[in-house]
Amino acid sequence: VIAGVRKIDSGRRSISTGVSIGYLNQTPDLSDHHTLGDYVASSLGEASIYQAQKVAVGLGFDPNIKTQKASGGEIRRASIAALLAGNPSLLILDEPTNHLDIKAIIWLEERLQSSKAAMMLISHDRTMLAALSKRIVWVDRGEVHEITKGFAHFEDWRDQKLEQQEREKNKLNKLISAEKRWAAEGISARRKRNQRRLVQLKALREKYNNMHNQKEFADAQFAENNIKSRILLEAKNITKQFNSRCLIKNFSLRVLRGDRIAMIGPNGSGKTTLVNLLCKELEPDSGIIKWRMNTQLGKFDQIRTISNQDQSVKEFLAGEGRRARDQIDHIVVGNKSRHVRGYLKDFLFSNSQIESPIKILSGGERARLELARLMTKESNLLVLDEPTNDLDVETLDLLQELLGNYQGAVILVSHDRDFIDRVATSIIAPLGDGVWQNMVGGWTDNIRRLQYLIEPSNTKRTIKKKVQQTIKKMNVGLSFTETYRLAEIERAMPVQEATISKLADEIAFISNDKQKYDELQLKCQQLSKMQKTLSEIEEEWFLLIGKKEKSK
Repeated sequence: VIAGVRKIDSGRRSISTGVSIGYLNQTPDLSDHHTLGDYVASSLGEASIYQAQKVAVGLGFDPNIKTQKASGGEIRRASIAALLAGNPSLLILDEPTNHLDIKAIIWLEERLQSSKAAMMLISHDRTMLAALSKRIVWVDRGEVHEITKGFAHFEDWRDQKLEQQEREKNKLNKLISAEKRWAAEGISARRKRNQRRLVQLKALREKYNNMHNQKEFADAQFAENNIKSRILLEAKNITKQFNSRCLIKNFSLRVLRGDRIAMIGPNGSGKTTLVNLLCKELEPDSGIIKWRMNTQLGKFDQIRTISNQDQSVKEFLAGEGRRARDQIDHIVVGNKSRHVRGYLKDFLFSNSQIESPIKILSGGERARLELARLMTKESNLLVLDEPTNDLDVETLDLLQELLGNYQGAVILVSHDRDFIDRVATSIIAPLGDGVWQNMVGGWTDNIRRLQYLIEPSNTKRTIKKKVQQTIKKMNVGLSFTETYRLAEIERAMPVQEATISKLADEIAFISNDKQKYDELQLKCQQLSKMQKTLSEIEEEWFLLIGKKEKSK
């Protein structure tokens, strides 16, 4: 509604004069564009292309990728590049970190921190929320609550609100009981005006049902087998390569009950390949992967890979090819029989959704359904591939608690730094050339050792080199405006250099005069600003010359 995409039924939406809104669309239309670079360039004016090129370098996406073959992550990066380069007054970002690796997330976080734009951010990434937010709007069952503090204060505030709701709910329950006793006595002999008490009773019940129930998920737990094997999985010197590129090289790992292993790394580094090897969905080129006889695997990614998106929510939960016509009413969760509708209501699915096809579910609903399915299957080894994508904070809290109580081992693939800190006891990360290392602790414990994965390439020389490479892929020639700007820069650079030289001489002349300390400080500040300006002009000149040579 705020972005202007949906109309409102009542009320008023107004925008101040001159305010521009940038909205990160979850499903942008790229059908009219050949490459991601074409898509980015088409949505921007000439003056913004340079900024888009810098964003492309920071996010690490290749503008030459064809739109028809682009992954969700590549499309997301291109959308962010176009959005940020447009420099809107208000940024509306809906789950911007989905499909991004840690390096891109940290780059984006730093870029947004330096932005002067107002910002509305929907995200499950607590670390980013804590870094960026100054005000929280919490939407809970149609009610909007607000706190004028950042996310670091949100959870305590939310818990207080929920405790208050629980007290009010208990009072409301007592009032409903009293009204029910009154209603049970009969109303036939009562006066007509007392009929309104029945209306009030109905309203009280509706209010009670709509209140947040803290007991939701209270009994939820993963179904586990009773086998107490200490060692669940062993990988010895496994190697895997594709098209002469080695993704895994002589990697060894032992997975024990109680392990919480987080697998991190840039997109394309081989995380999915390594997971598929450990799950025996791929065979290694060399080395051995051995499961113990009693190892039972539970994997969180089935709903993303199934081909039949027309099956209903209930059918997907029941699994094993069962159809709605089989009268699926009950499922076994652990050793207990549960009614399907009651079980799915625990995961906030309505009666109408239970019979609906899974293809119409939102990302968050799909994640909750996958979690509900996974919890019905006995296991002692869980593999969770990006489980936090699209989940709300409350469901993330649930998942964290469930994993804390789980007796088996967990292998987690994630870019969510806060979730890794809360869950993981060790981290597996790539060093390059197929070599992976195992480190004890979570993200924060190893942040210095992992710096090579996240450090933005911010030296001017590196930026120039990468942007020059990016320009060749953006398919944009030198415009009339850029030609004029290039001539303007070439006239300004010698003047700037001469001014800096003269100022440096003045500083050297008065540097030993203690009586001119204030003047010296002022001139030093001026010199620093002029050197920074010259550096920026040189960088722009470098880019324009590169484009001019390309257009010849």
